[in-house]
Amino acid sequence: MITSTENPLIKKVLHSKRKGKKSKEIFYLAEGERFVGELLENSRNYIEKIIIKEGLERKFNHLTKRVSESKVMLVSNKVFQAIASTETTQGIAALVEKPDFALDELQKGNYLIVDKVKDPGNLGTIIRTAVASGTDGILLLKGTVDLFNDKVLRSSMGAIHSIPIVYDIKTNDLKEFILLNQLTLIISDLGGELWHNIKLPTKNYCLAVGNEAYGVCDEIKAIPGERVRLPIYGDIESLNVAIATGIMLYKLQEK
Repeated sequence: MITSTENPLIKKVLHSKRKGKKSKEIFYLAEGERFVGELLENSRNYIEKIIIKEGLERKFNHLTKRVSESKVMLVSNKVFQAIASTETTQGIAALVEKPDFALDELQKGNYLIVDKVKDPGNLGTIIRTAVASGTDGILLLKGTVDLFNDKVLRSSMGAIHSIPIVYDIKTNDLKEFILLNQLTLIISDLGGELWHNIKLPTKNYCLAVGNEAYGVCDEIKAIPGERVRLPIYGDIESLNVAIATGIMLYKLQEK
């Protein structure tokens, strides 16, 4: 059992969770029984180590028996509290390899562009919805909340391993990617045309959604494309970005 935070692997975990400047560590920490279970179900190859708090070996045996013993690490209560994001932990976590994709690895397809969305819960929900709707990839522009933020990870529940995600993209690189692959840009914009009044493509497109307060930035709006909006029937100014994104992704699939 590991009883010190000076253990090399525990130091790696702590380094991966540094606040402020984005860590260059290639791993992140997935916390909680459900999250670890989803990773074991769909993304087992990404798991470097499962970490169990002392005394909970039997409770989580249904999960740890799915990997080799060498993949499981038992730690003291003190050590687990040091690596956990919350005081009320479930006592199980996994050190997971970060997915790593580049724009030049992607080809024609249907993509979602996320521009400076700041709320971690929104981004996590958007990622899960993009996977569920059959989107081919997600492109996160610089200024978007960190993909490996604890709250993003918890709300996406392992979905970041189910779809190619490129992050920290510069606007100029995005423009080059769109033009090179001859993709149709569809911009979610409160000043755009009503969705049902415009003919949109069924393949090879990029749907761009933006910041909760300011929407998609002017640099993206300057790229040739279509500006669209969903109808608002009630007395409300706009929809939550995650909800609006989900509706639009499914509408594009249904066309």
